Amino acid sequence: MVLKWIKNINLSPDGIITVLYNNEETEQINDLNNPIKFISNMSLTGEGILHVNYNDGTEDNINQNNPIKWISNISNDTSEGKLKFTYNNDTEDDFNFVYPTNIEINQNSD
Repeated sequence: MVLKWIKNINLSPDGIITVLYNNEETEQINDLNNPIKFISNMSLTGEGILHVNYNDGTEDNINQNNPIKWISNISNDTSEGKLKFTYNNDTEDDFNFVYPTNIEINQNSD
C-alpha cells in the first residue's frame, strides 16, 4: 500500500476546488454545476451602502434599507456654543457645548 496525502488544495476564481496529491494526481472536488460562491470584492459607497461583487459575476447591495451613517464633518460655532456634525447622507445634528464661564467656589475655613 502506497501512502497518498494532499499536497495542495486550490480554489479557482470560478469556485472549483482542485486537490493535488503527493503522487501528482489531481481531483476536482466539486463540478461546474456546483461551484463555491464567494465575495471577490466589497466596497462602501458614499451613501453608506455595502456593495458586494461575487466570483460568479453577481452583485448585491447588502444594506440597501439600512445604510451605514458616519460623521463626515465637524464644525463649531463659538458664538452660539454649538458643534455641528454633518453626516455622509447630508443630514446634520447640532450639539450645545456651552459651559458656565463664572463659577463661584464657596470655601469655608472651619
